[in-house]
Amino acid sequence: MAANLSVYGYVGLTQGAAHLIEAFGSDALRTTYMARMYRGEWTGTMALTEPQAGSSLADITTTATPAGDHHLLRGAKIFISAADHDLTDNIVHMTLARIAGAPAGMKVCRCSACPGGASRVTTSSTTTSRSPASSTRSAGASAEHAPRVRRAR
Repeated sequence: MAANLSVYGYVGLTQGAAHLIEAFGSDALRTTYMARMYRGEWTGTMALTEPQAGSSLADITTTATPAGDHHLLRGAKIFISAADHDLTDNIVHMTLARIAGAPAGMKVCRCSACPGGASRVTTSSTTTSRSPASSTRSAGASAEHAPRVRRAR
């Protein structure tokens, strides 16, 4: 850490995201993401801040709509530290979203694991994510690759 404090930011963010999966994720998500993140093969971020909400997480408008064993995310995030780099093959974005149709407040929000570039979610796209809170399996995962983000048009 003493040699390069900026590099430590990537490590700290990854440890936080991996710990979130470790604490709340399904067995399938732990198997798919956690070990690779702790080993430094993949990095992680926290995608929380939105343009209209600033640091008020109760005011987020990104939504998570249930779709089988995953959720479709729709919204925009800003200020995502370490969100776009080529240090690792995959970046896992822990993305905070409000459950679609739920009333205001933080008790109806969820955090979803979005692999491989979900920081580019915009208000005009939908991203498929595996949610640590409710996913029972990680479809498409293999020993070599994490599930990829699928975009709806």
